[in-house]
Amino acid sequence: MRTGAGLRIVVEPSDYVLRNAGDTAMMQVAITRLARRWPEAEIAVFSDVPERFPRYAPNVTAVDAAGRRAWLRTPLVPVRLVPRRLVPLVSRASRWVRVHAPQVALGVLAVRLGADERRRARQHVRLLAQADVLLATGMGGVTDVFPEYAFELLETLDTARRTGSVTVMVGQGIGPLDDPPLRRYASSVLRGVDLIALREDRAGRPLLGHLGVDQRRVLTTGDDAIELAVDREPNAGRRDIGVNVRISDYAGLSDRVAADIMERVRTAADHLQVGLRGIAISSVPGEEDAGALARVLGAEAPTSIGPGVAWTTSLDGVIDVIDVIAGCRVVVSGSYHAAVFALAMGVPTIGLAASPYYEDKFLGLADQFGVGCDVVMLAAGDGADIADLVVHAWQEAPSTSPLLVAAARRQVDLGRGSFARIAELVEARVDRAAPAVGAVR
Repeated sequence: MRTGAGLRIVVEPSDYVLRNAGDTAMMQVAITRLARRWPEAEIAVFSDVPERFPRYAPNVTAVDAAGRRAWLRTPLVPVRLVPRRLVPLVSRASRWVRVHAPQVALGVLAVRLGADERRRARQHVRLLAQADVLLATGMGGVTDVFPEYAFELLETLDTARRTGSVTVMVGQGIGPLDDPPLRRYASSVLRGVDLIALREDRAGRPLLGHLGVDQRRVLTTGDDAIELAVDREPNAGRRDIGVNVRISDYAGLSDRVAADIMERVRTAADHLQVGLRGIAISSVPGEEDAGALARVLGAEAPTSIGPGVAWTTSLDGVIDVIDVIAGCRVVVSGSYHAAVFALAMGVPTIGLAASPYYEDKFLGLADQFGVGCDVVMLAAGDGADIADLVVHAWQEAPSTSPLLVAAARRQVDLGRGSFARIAELVEARVDRAAPAVGAVR
């Protein structure tokens, strides 16, 4: 079973549109690890842009996520017919029917969907029914911050588990998770997932414990995206300060606060007589990093931020972003993955946390690396001394950098080890099910 002939793997990514370099990196690492382990397996990945999905390996196919949406987002009972107080109950009942009686759900949807959507929904149900493995790539998706996606992901895992698939989650950030219905469903589903590999220990592992997840099914590996940056040679000069801001509802950072922070970073750059280098991780509409930086730095466009400022807006490849960070000696970032890439290359980083979601992200990341990652808690009013933090990080970079790279390499080893454990789970289950590997269930 080493080659995976006949093995069917379905991958649930966190980025369907390839507009976030961090999400794309986590997906790339997970998929290439799967393809390397099982070069003859069929690996299907949900995507909204299958026509331009990267060719990570010959046995990887992008599957149009339209069928997933039609299946998960079309109410079995029209919402307009349900009294408001009963909507949560009807939602739970609909999930139960889709998971336990999919043919009944398809029959109901047959009168609610057009012919093309019906066909796509049936294909989606068939894909999950035939899967030997369902793998969720790295993400911070099981959280109150993205409730719709969290419910969809959990339902997909629940469905796959009940049809006999091995279910695994890698590179996961879990929480914050305080919404009672979502928390209850997460507890019910996650307790049955075969393996959960976390990207940090600080918040995720205690939360999984509270949800009743057996700790023997939990590993902490670090973020999978580290693998793409850890062996990247830095530019010889490393003369810039990398800057990023993430302005969105879930990040909690406002233009006003971000502008104040960037002004303080400029003060540090002037003191050190170095330039700024803009880092764009997300180009998702409404949270574009390039536009946010342009606004807070007072530029008309990203290419005219000002003297001494380099820039990239290219998200055609994760490597483009990594190349920009490679020219930095320090990074100040509101984006979690700008910090991940920087730390993996030995670049000290200052994370800007303005919401509980980002506090968990950055504090967990700091805990994983041990040194070289300061977190500014903006929601608590911190940030006044950020110029001093930048200068200190700059001065300490030569001694900090080797420690960061060593920590990154340890995490890559742990991540690869988690896939070896996944392989043991899969091959043991497939051997028990032989000779019907990949058969329609």
